[in-house]
Amino acid sequence: MPSGLITFALLVRPQRGGNASRRRLGDYGRVKNGMFKPGRLTLKDARKLAASWNVKFQMGVDPKAEERDAADRKRAEQQEGTAFQAMVDHYLKKRVVGSDPTNPKMRRAQEVRQQLRVFADAWAKRPAKSITADDIEELLEPKAEKHPAMARNLFATLRAMFNWASRKREYRPLLNPCDSVDTEMFSGKSSRRRVLSHDELRLFARNVQRLPYPFGTLYQLLLLTGLRLNEVARAKWAEFDFDNHMVWEIPNTRMKSKFPHVVPLTPDILEIIKSIPKPKKATFVLSTTAGKSPISGFSKAKARLAARMERSLRALARQRCGSGSGSIPRWTNHDIRRTFRTELSAMGNAIAHEVREALLAHTKKGIVGTYDQYQYLDEKRAALPLWSNRLREILSSPVGSLENFERK
Repeated sequence: MPSGLITFALLVRPQRGGNASRRRLGDYGRVKNGMFKPGRLTLKDARKLAASWNVKFQMGVDPKAEERDAADRKRAEQQEGTAFQAMVDHYLKKRVVGSDPTNPKMRRAQEVRQQLRVFADAWAKRPAKSITADDIEELLEPKAEKHPAMARNLFATLRAMFNWASRKREYRPLLNPCDSVDTEMFSGKSSRRRVLSHDELRLFARNVQRLPYPFGTLYQLLLLTGLRLNEVARAKWAEFDFDNHMVWEIPNTRMKSKFPHVVPLTPDILEIIKSIPKPKKATFVLSTTAGKSPISGFSKAKARLAARMERSLRALARQRCGSGSGSIPRWTNHDIRRTFRTELSAMGNAIAHEVREALLAHTKKGIVGTYDQYQYLDEKRAALPLWSNRLREILSSPVGSLENFERK
């Protein structure tokens, strides 16, 4: 090259015609000021690499694409452990304060610092990528009940930071967990004790079955397992053991407890998983990008489902009363998990208290949590079918009196 750079290249000829293209293998060296400086590749190494690339091209594999994917995976692995506090510090330094603390980039720099401290106090040592919408809701819901405006401002600051980080090469790929938060909680109305009634479950299940993949599948799994939203939504095919132990092992990086959680693949769960399309090289189970990335847009999906439930209720009211009236009180995705746990208790002694807590991956408290490391796998494998049977009983009955629903 005119710059003095000496590069090895491979001329690739398409098998089915078309123009040949050059693929850069690497640098042999550089001549600068009459001096030669060796590069990464020798002639021998370049020949070996060219031979291996030719084999891959014959198999329809692009080595450059492989290299890019490997680099993305490496970057993701490196950033998986980036602590939330480190991201906050980086954001404050680069975006909020800048190089001169006496003249910060943001006029609200001090306020933003104080707001982010609220989140850092709770998650300082956690990997930034492990923060989920459930974590955010659980932290902000108590504040939203008393001071909705303050909670809304805290949320806006956190969202701005994650948006900034998602655009930075150091953190890519990064999904903003704020995108999955149900922002209706900032209205000031409490929903922390909300549980779906049996009639609401019937309307819920009826409309979930009509939702196409992936969101219909997502809601089915939430109802059957009691898992948190992102524990299901970011599931990967590699987490499933269909051959030996018939389990789904969720890694600690996606669990609030920071411990792996094992879900037995009962017949109902297995039937749903096996029905999911699996494109070649798919990584994520629930995806709109052929498995390349997990689903997002939960707020919109939940809003569509809630609207479907309302329409079903009004249609039922017209059928019974001649006029379509009534509405379903607001509910959140996390209420499905609360309903799951409440219904397990309603089953009495059929499922022991410790097993109910294990199903939800709740950590044991105090000294018991230190010494008792039993995972209750066999008990969970027996309990989940009991819940499936109980759910079928609930759903087999028609919707009861419409007086239980609010009139519009």
